[in-house]
Amino acid sequence: MTAVIERQTVKERLVTVKQAADMLQLKPATIRTWIRQGKIRAVYLGSDAAGYRIPLSEIERLLRLPEPPEEEE
Repeated sequence: MTAVIERQTVKERLVTVKQAADMLQLKPATIRTWIRQGKIRAVYLGSDAAGYRIPLSEIERLLRLPEPPEEEE
């Protein structure tokens, strides 16, 4: 579930894949895999160089889960 945001004001704080991985104590590759699998909601910034941003609310949602999704190797 990847959302592309057109020119609009985003009020929610977004974090990078690396920041999300650090917060969740996972590998950045796992975060990217979960984005592709739809396990994490993310915003694609329009280029591979810019990459994805994850809403902070999504990190908080994952931290509240009784069992997080399995980490990909």
